[in-house]
Amino acid sequence: MTQPNEVARFWQWKWLFVMAWRDSRTHRRRLLLYVSSIILGTAALVAIRSLADSMELTVNLEAKSLLGADLSVSSGQPFPQPVRDRLDSLGGERSLQMSFSSMLVMPRTESSRLVQVRALEGGYPFYGILETNPSEAAQTFRKGPFALVDEGLMIQYALSVGDTVRLGASSFVIAGRLLKIPGETVAMSAIGPRVYIPMDRLEATQLIQPGSRVNYRAYFRFSPDRDVETLAVSLRSLRAQYFVNTETVEDRKRQVGRSLSNLYGFLNLGGFIALILGSVGVASAVNTYVRQKLATVAILRCLGADARQTFTIYLIQAVGMGLAGSLAGVATGIAVLYAVPAVLPDFVPFVIEVRFSWLPVLQGMGIGLLMAVLFSLLPLLPVRCISPLHALISAYEPEGRQPRDPWRILIFIVLAAWVIGFGVSQTRHPGQGLAFAGGLIGAFLLLNLVARGVIRLVRWVFPDSWGYLWRQGLANLFRPNNQTVTLIVALGLGAFLLTTLFLLQYSLLENLALAGSGDQPNMVIFDVQTDQKEPLQEIMAKNELKPIQQVPVVAMRIASLKGRTAEEIRSDTTGATPRWLVQREYRSTYREHLTDTETLIEGHFTGRASPAAGLPPVSIEEDVAYDLSVALGDTIGFDVQGIRIDTVVGSIRKVNWQRVQPNFFVVFPAGVLEEAPQFHVMVTRIDDPTTSARFQREVIRALPNVSMIDLQLIMSTVDAILDKVALVVRFMALFSVFTGVIVLIGVITNSRYQRVQESVLLKTLGGTRRQVMTIMVLEYVFLGSIAATTGVLLAMAATWGLAVFLFEIAFTPVVFPLIAIVLGVVAVTLTVGLWAGRGIHNRPPLAVLRSEV
Repeated sequence: MTQPNEVARFWQWKWLFVMAWRDSRTHRRRLLLYVSSIILGTAALVAIRSLADSMELTVNLEAKSLLGADLSVSSGQPFPQPVRDRLDSLGGERSLQMSFSSMLVMPRTESSRLVQVRALEGGYPFYGILETNPSEAAQTFRKGPFALVDEGLMIQYALSVGDTVRLGASSFVIAGRLLKIPGETVAMSAIGPRVYIPMDRLEATQLIQPGSRVNYRAYFRFSPDRDVETLAVSLRSLRAQYFVNTETVEDRKRQVGRSLSNLYGFLNLGGFIALILGSVGVASAVNTYVRQKLATVAILRCLGADARQTFTIYLIQAVGMGLAGSLAGVATGIAVLYAVPAVLPDFVPFVIEVRFSWLPVLQGMGIGLLMAVLFSLLPLLPVRCISPLHALISAYEPEGRQPRDPWRILIFIVLAAWVIGFGVSQTRHPGQGLAFAGGLIGAFLLLNLVARGVIRLVRWVFPDSWGYLWRQGLANLFRPNNQTVTLIVALGLGAFLLTTLFLLQYSLLENLALAGSGDQPNMVIFDVQTDQKEPLQEIMAKNELKPIQQVPVVAMRIASLKGRTAEEIRSDTTGATPRWLVQREYRSTYREHLTDTETLIEGHFTGRASPAAGLPPVSIEEDVAYDLSVALGDTIGFDVQGIRIDTVVGSIRKVNWQRVQPNFFVVFPAGVLEEAPQFHVMVTRIDDPTTSARFQREVIRALPNVSMIDLQLIMSTVDAILDKVALVVRFMALFSVFTGVIVLIGVITNSRYQRVQESVLLKTLGGTRRQVMTIMVLEYVFLGSIAATTGVLLAMAATWGLAVFLFEIAFTPVVFPLIAIVLGVVAVTLTVGLWAGRGIHNRPPLAVLRSEV
């Protein structure tokens, strides 16, 4: 009995596939157009996952060149003698580097710039190369008063190889342009352009003064048989006692791997958004297709097909569409794969070599197919409810709501779980993934609700007083099968993403500008030694400048916290206190009052310590107090360059970090740190660029170790970083925008018959071609305007939330760019709509009126 059943089942399935193929015969081009909206989302996932495989392989192949050595040992203070003895015992080949910030003076252009100076001794990098132009400059700069200067800085200030620059009291000839450093990204040069000089020329610059913040690093190369990981473990005892950090090739691989994982996750989420948006387009298109097939379904039921069979026929078509779209997405993704590296060179510390592999292709194709099928199931479910009686009803249109279907609820649950699971899998912390999924689902729901609300509002307050053409163009938004809601969601999401990115970048820069407006300081002068305060004040007086603040700065570390020593906290891997907070160096100050950037939120600020009052009370910034888990009355012991000072938490402050002036985690009362080794920071305001340039030249000439940074430099640095990040974000946002355009093309093509019929009826009633075209243009203008306005308004709300709650800055709206975005979306909608609807008005009326639906 089993064999006949199997044969019958085979012939039954064969009939279902043949019937699905035959039924699609007259609509195959339309079905392929429906599914084309998932192509870009699938392509993005395939390209990004293939790129991740290529990068992972590159990291494994070039691991040593990412560090440039087998082992790196670093510290924020000079290596003490025990550390130097231990490093001497390691053997191998060694190279030393000292890095710090200082002002680079360019005499030819009479300008200066804060740079990251690196004094190098030895043959580092041992693996990989310092990429320079000319290439021999990587070696020749080590043999005299020469320097390698960051290429971006040389372009910005029109410097050439052979020009002279000055660091402190010494001059250097530019030996070459610095193009790339092993293990570092190009984006880092936007934060601090790098300048390399020989170590034996550092002392002559006179830049290293008491209080100077210098990073000391030793690089080692060992024989291939040396177990570097075991060696690094043996050096960990130096970390707790002498604040020494070690890094091996494996450590750098893990660090780069985490950074790349974050990058992959972000890009994958962007591609996934485009895929979901395209899947919504598929669901909308399949819904219209199925409604046009109701009569066919009813006839099949009359001929003996049951509900399961008719459902399966159209499910086979949906799976076929999804498979075709996924395959097209794979082909597009492979092409995109070779374009993505051009967007990311500033964010990865190596050259990306694209390699093809099958696993990412299969993963991307599987995700694309699954999303297309899941979203297609929603409009396919009502097919099971079509009865044979429907074949006898002319021009049947389903009315009223469909009965509640438990399968529909199950599919929604599966879709939500899939979105949440994908979001969590692409982020390091589950909370971030849940936030992404919630934000994405919320954005779709909001766009959908707003779209439906706007349509209902327009219907409710329909402008009867408008001219006929305007009223007809607006009424076309409610045409059957017009899918206005889907289009508003698709186009609105693209406008939402791009507008949010623009507004956030604008708000960040505007807040920086406001921080230096009015009478607020916009110039910070630091690394000022005590005996240099008077000469600096004379230069300021000469340029008619007034010091707004003069702040002493004392370097210290935490020695104990609430009775526990720093060593105990650092060795406790289960403790709640982050170890980096105990290991870091704190730059603190002392004064008798709060500044206008500080607000007292707990306790009492003590301006001057009294020996009779016991431990001196310090004021702690609120976030650091939270991370250290300290409250009023808790004790903190500080190691002030070898001297132990015990304190008690007397107050907790809120600090406005956006202002261009010194702010501190820890503020001591006067009467405690006056005799400690210290340097000073001064802030002033300079409104005239000419005065600013002259003042900087005079300060650097008289006090070469002093460094300066002004608001314009901060803004240009932040702007450069945001521009690099925005390029990647815009690249991913465009996938969503183009997906919306494809959905628009599909919708217009899908409703082509209704548009042809409407055009013919209008012509028959006396309408001219110009009037018919005007109605269509107005329809697309209304559609684009509603979508763009909805996306922009939601973007403003989202940016306000991000600005106020995440970045803690004021939200700064701007009018004209937002109007330009709205007009741009309208223009794209109109252009694509007219292109996709071309030829509609050329059909002869008689042929259309004779045709049957």
